[in-house]
Amino acid sequence: MMKYFYISVFSLLVSCKNTNMQTNDNKSSNNNLNSVSNKLNKLGVSLDYQFAVGNADKILKATKKQDYDYLSKIETEGNLADFSLHIGLNDIDILVLCASIIENKKDIGFQDNFNFTKIYVDEPEYGAIQLTPEFIAFFSTIDESDVEQISKNWFTEMSKTYPSEEIKVTEDAKEAIRKLIHISKQAKLYNYDMVFLWTSS
Repeated sequence: MMKYFYISVFSLLVSCKNTNMQTNDNKSSNNNLNSVSNKLNKLGVSLDYQFAVGNADKILKATKKQDYDYLSKIETEGNLADFSLHIGLNDIDILVLCASIIENKKDIGFQDNFNFTKIYVDEPEYGAIQLTPEFIAFFSTIDESDVEQISKNWFTEMSKTYPSEEIKVTEDAKEAIRKLIHISKQAKLYNYDMVFLWTSS
């Protein structure tokens, strides 16, 4: 059955300083998030998306240098989930929402899990950014047997977003979700990082 979810002065000064630093960091992260998200949402379905697990620094550097040998190796080793499905960035947020309902989890969103504390790549034709451990944890606990229902609900919700388009669940979409769950489990098991990559179609 499907599950539903819908003191001293010094200490005070240090506390205030830390709070101020955190506020500034949050503002910086929010500005970065808005900048990247706005750009990607504007480009929309003209982008191909992938999720890769491994060492984030190496993946990001390989993306920056367009080191195709290294990036191909990630795919060969089975550490890549290909989401080249002609979808927009917000559609992945919808995927997370649908998965959270079926799995009875809190909706953690997708774009809110961009990690701007590390370097990220944002070039005109491609880019990459590390995702938070929370995003990995979210997908690592999903049972692959739920892929069918998650994909069905996902496409149902996307059809509401794009009412003028005929949207049907594809095997590529199911495989993308299945692979994302798999690499998340691998990342959790081996303490890998996860990186989100995008390129112009």
